[in-house]
Amino acid sequence: MPRYDWVIAHAWSYFKHVSGPDENAENLPQTNAAAEGGVRGYSPVTWCAERLPASIRVISPEELVWRIRMKHDPAQTKRFMEQLAR
Repeated sequence: MPRYDWVIAHAWSYFKHVSGPDENAENLPQTNAAAEGGVRGYSPVTWCAERLPASIRVISPEELVWRIRMKHDPAQTKRFMEQLAR
C-alpha cells in the first residue's frame, strides 16, 4: 500500500556534500559553516533525496495533494481536473 509522507527542509542551515551512507557526515558546526564550504538551501535537499532507496519517489507538493485527493475522493477530483482543462 502506498504511503504519502512529507519532510520539511531546514533550508537555512549549512551542510556539506559527502558521499556514502552516513547522513550525519553532512552536518557542520554552524558557527563558521559558510567559511568551511557549507551550502544551504535547495542543494542539501537534493543530496538527501539522492540517499533515498529506489522504492521511494520524490514528488512535488502539488502531486502529493493530487494523489491524496485521488485516494479519498477520485470522482470529485476527476471532475475538478476536467473543469481546469476547459
